[in-house]
Amino acid sequence: MKKIINVTFILLILLASGCSREEAEKNEKQLANLQKEMSELKIENTKLKMVNTKLEKKLKTIIKERTDSKN
Repeated sequence: MKKIINVTFILLILLASGCSREEAEKNEKQLANLQKEMSELKIENTKLKMVNTKLEKKLKTIIKERTDSKN
């Protein structure tokens, strides 16, 4: 989120400092791409967290079964 705010702030500075319209549009497209990439990474991160949770549960079950079988 900080990256998006920083990029937006930089874009505003460039616009205020008189950068060309082409540069501003290029920066805007880069910002849009970064936002899309960040959204995709958040989704991927959520999926990985879910997989991790499932694996942790399986591991706990295996450890418990082994502990119970030793007793």
